[in-house]
Amino acid sequence: MPSRPAAAPAPSFVAVTLGLLIPGLGHLWMRRWRAGLLFMSPIVAIAGLTAVNYAQGGIFRFLAFAVTPGVLGALAISNVLLAVWRLVALVELLRAKRPGALSLAAISLAAVFLIGAPHIVLGNTIATVDELIKQTFAGSPTPSPSESAGGTASPGTSAQPSESASSDPSDTPTGGNTGAGRGTLPELGAATPWTMPSTTTPWGATASEDPTKFDLLLIGSDGSPTRSGRRTDVMMLVEMDVVTGKVLMVSIPRNLTNVPLPPGDARDAKPCKCVRGMLNGLYSTAMSAPDKWPGQGPIRGIGAVRGAIEELTDRPIDAVLVADLFGVVKVIDALGGIDINVPETIVDKHYPAPEGGHIRVTFSKGDHHYNGHMALAYARTRHSDSDYGRMRRQFAVLLAVRETITVDTILNAADLVRAAKGFAWTDISQAALPALIEQLGPALTGQAKQFRIMPPRYTSPLSRATINAIRDRIKELMP
Repeated sequence: MPSRPAAAPAPSFVAVTLGLLIPGLGHLWMRRWRAGLLFMSPIVAIAGLTAVNYAQGGIFRFLAFAVTPGVLGALAISNVLLAVWRLVALVELLRAKRPGALSLAAISLAAVFLIGAPHIVLGNTIATVDELIKQTFAGSPTPSPSESAGGTASPGTSAQPSESASSDPSDTPTGGNTGAGRGTLPELGAATPWTMPSTTTPWGATASEDPTKFDLLLIGSDGSPTRSGRRTDVMMLVEMDVVTGKVLMVSIPRNLTNVPLPPGDARDAKPCKCVRGMLNGLYSTAMSAPDKWPGQGPIRGIGAVRGAIEELTDRPIDAVLVADLFGVVKVIDALGGIDINVPETIVDKHYPAPEGGHIRVTFSKGDHHYNGHMALAYARTRHSDSDYGRMRRQFAVLLAVRETITVDTILNAADLVRAAKGFAWTDISQAALPALIEQLGPALTGQAKQFRIMPPRYTSPLSRATINAIRDRIKELMP
């Protein structure tokens, strides 16, 4: 009689455990080489691609790949398919001998925790990150003719309003921060309100500009229940060399006068073609002049400040990040606070609290760990010295924030976005995100320089000679 094929051996406890952890590993333990290699092949491929990606650029290169448009959707589908593949591998491992009811229950429970739960968590994470990117970063901007706003747009701007910006006709300077703790900026992820130039690099540098530089304008807006409108008391242009990781921070005083305006109706209406008053009042001026500046709601004020600083520094600004005072507090608190070295004791008996009124604050000399409120007060106080001393402290706070940002911070970015919602706005696009993340690593550790526009070399009101000197100094520091 012909011999019957030998039955496959029943899987041992070790084989089942290994199969639950990695598909195919249990088969290899049982010397079922062909099946083991087949079921392990997707894991080997995924591990290999991840290792190659990491070797080419570290964790930032990997994260940049993950947030590339379309990749998260593919990862979500792959996650489901991999979960099914692992279950198929486990069922095939157990096919030789059906386990008893008790063993089957134990294996099923283990499969829920070791196969089902991790893939559910991963799927939720992928969905959260995908939603986070879509809500936080602007989609692809659509150019629109400047005539739609009834005037000529300034360089780098468009008359197209943000979809989520306020369209209330009464949106004048009194339409700024309507109360302490209320975020009044457009929602994160608002449509880009100005036309980005056609690009060869994701952040908007044209062939006539330097594609190795990324310029981000940071604006800290000062609003309180006792003040109408919004003053931009913190303005800093951060330029990063995406090749070397070097960073230049240009601190722009709030009290600058005669700042040149960009081409457009606002400049044509001024004999000096400049901002006669203090620069920190330009936001409110633009908000009350819809016939001179494009955009609606807070977008109009942001665009005005952006255009003036572009003209002053002669640097094409690629993106803007605006934060209200409470946004700064919330984001620093979400980071767990920052470490600051205070070079000398500071006492301010009349510090204007964001909630309204005045309080006494003291910063003693030495190393300190400050929460959001204390960090903001340290960067904002000026009664004990001057606006220029405040600029130095702002630089120190930004450096401390930079040092606090780690890979864990990036992976938990949802906390930061939730903290900033309504208190911050950015026009950084989804298309720019992968490249920016990839360059974030060098920028977190690269050399950081600061250029403060302050007397006695750079005096206000600005003259044409002083403006040229400012531009030349920036080019010298970041050639």
